[in-house]
Amino acid sequence: LLEKAAHACHLVGADADSIELQNRVLGIYDRCGNKIRFGNALRLRSRFHWSAGAFKASWEDAKAAVECLLDMRGPELAMAQSNAAQVHMLNREYRLVQEPAEAAIEIAEELRRSDVLSHALNNLACALMFGDPNRARKEMDRSLQLALEDGHVEHAARAFVNATYIEMYLCQYDAAKAYATRGIF
Repeated sequence: LLEKAAHACHLVGADADSIELQNRVLGIYDRCGNKIRFGNALRLRSRFHWSAGAFKASWEDAKAAVECLLDMRGPELAMAQSNAAQVHMLNREYRLVQEPAEAAIEIAEELRRSDVLSHALNNLACALMFGDPNRARKEMDRSLQLALEDGHVEHAARAFVNATYIEMYLCQYDAAKAYATRGIF
């Protein structure tokens, strides 16, 4: 319940509360010795730190989550790697996005986890828009398609926003408007 409350606080912009609750979650998982849940909780706190503007703490948690889960090849590791790619992308460290994004994509495809795959493809596409816009579009369209097909609402919303941004960056305003309109309606 604490983790769900932390996520709810994050969604409404109560950043300090989300981090405080997630710290309590981390303490519980640490005391229980549940390494998978602990690593996943670090990943989530990384996201909360980013929203709060604590970019260094966000990266530290992202890195720690991957390190914690590295020996356990599962969806949690894939999502942690995708989160690390996202933190790089948000920090405009585009050259550092590809490696963790592609590692996440490999595991997500292996495990048939369309949610994680959509997230990782989205991060990769955002980083590629500067050097390989055609591939960026392809990966973003795949991210969006997976999210829509499998009902991953948050991933679909993110894909619509980022697809719109890519098209705006490329001065393809009609395409940007089409993504934005589709995403809203």
